[in-house]
Amino acid sequence: MSYSYKDLSTKNVEELAAIQKDLLNERKIIQQEIKQVLEKYEVYKSQQTNNGENLKKITAELRCRTDIGELRTMINDNGHIKELTLLSDAELSIIYNGMDITDYRTKHNNIYPRYIDLERICKEVIEVKTNYPTWRLADLKIASQLDCWPPKTGYKYKYKDNTERMFEY
Repeated sequence: MSYSYKDLSTKNVEELAAIQKDLLNERKIIQQEIKQVLEKYEVYKSQQTNNGENLKKITAELRCRTDIGELRTMINDNGHIKELTLLSDAELSIIYNGMDITDYRTKHNNIYPRYIDLERICKEVIEVKTNYPTWRLADLKIASQLDCWPPKTGYKYKYKDNTERMFEY
């Protein structure tokens, strides 16, 4: 209900009081509706946040499983890594995400393995885990790379023991 100034000038006091009462009631109804909409908005916003967090977790887990499957295929194709069972899925994912993943096989007509460091990294981690059974790989990063062909890459390994202490190698 809206009135122009011209419409109001023709109204008497009782009519103006009735219009005022109607407008106050309409305003009260609108405020209640706004409150309900804002409450729904907060619920939807919370649901969206939870959905986003769950989506990130699912996406990370799916990526991890895909990475692990790809690594296991490459390792099995190579066949030179003994005691592969010492490497957990989480450690294989850390290896995949931390190593140089340049595809040297495709780039250079099958002269090199696909990931030139994969076998060496796996063997080094297995050796450490053989000597220190309570340690597990927590992180792997490229530390250095020699400018030669194929490049020689050095890695920084981080391990955790069963008391959650970190060790760098």
